[in-house]
Amino acid sequence: MNRPACAMPGVGRLSRPNPAANLVSVLGEATLIASRSGIIVIRYREAVGKGSSFPAVFFVNRQDVTMLPKYHHSYKEVLAVPVAKLNGTSLYYEIQGTGIPILFIHGHGFTHHMFKPQLDYFSAKYKVILCDLRGNGKSGKLLQPPDEIIETQCLDLIMLMNDLNIREAVFVGISYGGLIAQHMAKQYPERVRALVIADSFCRSEASTFLGKLQLAAAYCSCLTYYAPGELMLPSLRLIYKRWGLAYREIRRSLLDKRPGELYKQRLAMRFIDYSACLRTFQRPALCIVGDFREFGVDCMKDVVSRLPHAQLAIIPDAFDPSNLCQPEMFNAVVQQFLDTQQDIQHIG
Repeated sequence: MNRPACAMPGVGRLSRPNPAANLVSVLGEATLIASRSGIIVIRYREAVGKGSSFPAVFFVNRQDVTMLPKYHHSYKEVLAVPVAKLNGTSLYYEIQGTGIPILFIHGHGFTHHMFKPQLDYFSAKYKVILCDLRGNGKSGKLLQPPDEIIETQCLDLIMLMNDLNIREAVFVGISYGGLIAQHMAKQYPERVRALVIADSFCRSEASTFLGKLQLAAAYCSCLTYYAPGELMLPSLRLIYKRWGLAYREIRRSLLDKRPGELYKQRLAMRFIDYSACLRTFQRPALCIVGDFREFGVDCMKDVVSRLPHAQLAIIPDAFDPSNLCQPEMFNAVVQQFLDTQQDIQHIG
């Protein structure tokens, strides 16, 4: 049996003009793996002798795979996930739609999936980018110490934007994602065309009452991060009984949590303070909060007071995350904000 020329044992590239026919002639059991670039990686085990096999990998164009008769061999197709290799890690992301780039940043304990209602709505007019921050969901491990986490996660997003040829974008951050968005405005203001912060805060200094509460909560809650997620569900079901969509997403996140990395990100919030740098941010900003908790409203009013070009939207009958408690109202508020930005169409 003739084999295509290989640069190393078991690795080859099928020759034109009919690579599919060549493959069929030697294919036994195969796995087809689709890649982002349109190239198909085909792994198979070719019978070499009685009771033995020879592993090999071939690369063919996507159109060639359609020429393979499925009845000739057994195979399965595994669609590649969009994962960017950057900054020493892997970052899972999704893109849908065209137009103005809007990058959504998920909250603490959540993943990109929390923005499903926003993906469906905004992708009709905008280029929507969702991702899992390092240490969350389908992205790579979080190995940094707590005091380096937020900066590292921001740099990941900048490198992802570079990979996608996006010069600047509207950043939408929920809760912890709001902290990431504020850090982006501080460190990389030229990449932030507009800012949307929801259900978040701008400072938790250890000297303040809020900071002391958060610091105590961070240390005392260590065990809850490692406890089975099922233990938290009854109480959360009572809290979110009015907001079924929010409860279902919280439930999903609890059952799929990465406790060690989640706890480290909780510690990363200990000493954040963006109160001064927000005053220098000269781009449009929108702050959103649900009205269910007065403390949360006060925190967002504090953020608004420090942004020179910010407006506040309080969503009725909503808790954190407001984008899931009242997704229609959340989407309408963000859409109205985008519509008022006369020069936003110049986003690259």
